[in-house]
Amino acid sequence: MSNGKKLGVKSKVSDNYLVTGNDYEKFQEALHDMDNRTVIIPVRNPESMRIHCVIAKSDKEHASPRFVVLDPMEMKDSILLSDESIFSAEKCNIGRYKPTSEVFLSLQNQIKEIEQIGFFLTVHDQKKIIVTPSKKFLTALCQRLETGTLAKGTNIFAYCYLASRCVQAKEFIIIGRKEEKDSSWVKGFHAASTKYAYIPQHFILRELQNFQENHDVTTLGWELSNYYTTIELIFQDKTVDMGKAQVKLG
Repeated sequence: MSNGKKLGVKSKVSDNYLVTGNDYEKFQEALHDMDNRTVIIPVRNPESMRIHCVIAKSDKEHASPRFVVLDPMEMKDSILLSDESIFSAEKCNIGRYKPTSEVFLSLQNQIKEIEQIGFFLTVHDQKKIIVTPSKKFLTALCQRLETGTLAKGTNIFAYCYLASRCVQAKEFIIIGRKEEKDSSWVKGFHAASTKYAYIPQHFILRELQNFQENHDVTTLGWELSNYYTTIELIFQDKTVDMGKAQVKLG
């Protein structure tokens, strides 16, 4: 274990992003970096959210997939897609993004992952926010919209139903992270009730210090990912007998 090592993943918003170490200052830096990149997005009006659903993958490198943009109000009225005219180039809700468009320039490094998962979101609060989903985000979104869980890459009819559920959905929040503090898009990792309170990760340093002041413990190491934080501790004054050896508890 190193003083602070990223394990084989370049992107800070990857599902597999993991930093490990045993150096306190490196741990402190990693926690503050995670806090600085964490974004809480209020979805006050779920019906204003748009689901951009992939209907055809990009046909060449550095090109946009083909999308339909699902408007919850339209999906509520046309859930069976009996009126296919709701999708048209004139309405700008079907097609591929131009390579020079703001959306494509923001997401060009995420295109392959979006194709695999099947969609991304735009949330309209004080401004439009682009949210790309992590692998676990769709399950959390389905829970907020009170639907059964959809599999990633699901067909357009299921996404149309999901969009229609936004109309009567309660306000919720999206917990996401940016690649860098000033990134133009957010990676969504969880969708939660407005009763959910995000506690900044660096608060754990204070709790760790308080714990160490009251217990004879040594920190062996730590792990930090986009889903969890783990600190490995060993109690110097607590042991158990295992055969002929005494093992310290941790």
